Amino acid sequence: MGPFERVVAELTPRIRELPMEAQAALFLGASRALAESWREWSAAAGLDPATVVYDRGVAAASAFASGGEPVSPDLKAEVEASMPSEPTPFAGFTAALNCWICLDVALGASTGNRDPADYTWYLLESMFHGVSERLFGYTDVGSIEQEECDSVSLADPALIAAIAAIDQGIAIVAPPSVGEPRVAELQRVMAAIRP
Repeated sequence: MGPFERVVAELTPRIRELPMEAQAALFLGASRALAESWREWSAAAGLDPATVVYDRGVAAASAFASGGEPVSPDLKAEVEASMPSEPTPFAGFTAALNCWICLDVALGASTGNRDPADYTWYLLESMFHGVSERLFGYTDVGSIEQEECDSVSLADPALIAAIAAIDQGIAIVAPPSVGEPRVAELQRVMAAIRP
């Protein structure tokens, strides 16, 4: 297990301890933080950003995170079908995809079909790739140098801030409840995960 995987492994049980509504709120906060990256990537790639589906998914996940009903399977399927699926030569595909993955995880928390904590990687992957690309010129440095490069990346202020944002996000969504005033705080804090 490399340094980045260890960070994810340390965050995962802390997320798993949260109630499902709080886990949904955390992943929804991440999706919202990455939404601008998804919109920018969609525009650069000349693709329809499917904002209506995204907005409906956000509203449903937000309602569940605030104590509402589970999300309909039809909406969840619609969100899954609208996810970016093919990388393009345009920058930002990972963040665009992770925006939708985090929304899908938030919706999945409401149905009980998925353990959101199993998807902790996607909370930080976009920033990790962004930092790796900035430092080394590419996102995957290869197995021989991976541990050293991960350590260098983890010392980068942007990745340190992203990890701190996840820590703060966990604290924000932890019981007693998320509540409307905390949603704005969560969104502000989670902005640090966007590359």
